[in-house]
Amino acid sequence: MVVNGYTVKPAAGYEGGCSFSVVSKDPGVYGCGSTAQNTPACWPDRPDLRLLCLDPAERFTLLASPLPQLPTGSWAPGETVPLTLTLDDGERCRLRIGGAGQTRPDHPDLVQTYDCRTGTSGWTGEAVWAKRGSRSAGIDTRNAAWTVLVGRSNGAAATLQPPLLTR
Repeated sequence: MVVNGYTVKPAAGYEGGCSFSVVSKDPGVYGCGSTAQNTPACWPDRPDLRLLCLDPAERFTLLASPLPQLPTGSWAPGETVPLTLTLDDGERCRLRIGGAGQTRPDHPDLVQTYDCRTGTSGWTGEAVWAKRGSRSAGIDTRNAAWTVLVGRSNGAAATLQPPLLTR
């Protein structure tokens, strides 16, 4: 069921099937498609026999596709990560699920885990970074105020600023 304020756009479907989502502890939420499709939050809309996924490019937009085969069997919730982060300066960052992300030549051990945007404008060039293989997506939750490493992700190595610790 679609709630008020959201629009639905048709989608062709998701290559690679679906698995349980990394952004939810609910077994009814799935991550579907290839990593490049970046759809970590999908759920079945059974009355209409379709799959609804949050659009990674647009807020308040759902992508509808034919309902695929969904995972069955036991579901063991692992460590989940937020779908979005709001940084202390108001910048909003959305989880990246693979795809062709930027790298930082000055920190080859870091990978881009969130893309950041300001208001309704597009990508700011800022990203949240984590050590390769991090299960927490680079979010340090040891204190009440979570912290992440934020830095630019485009440009030549000489123009990149090192990641900043941001609350």
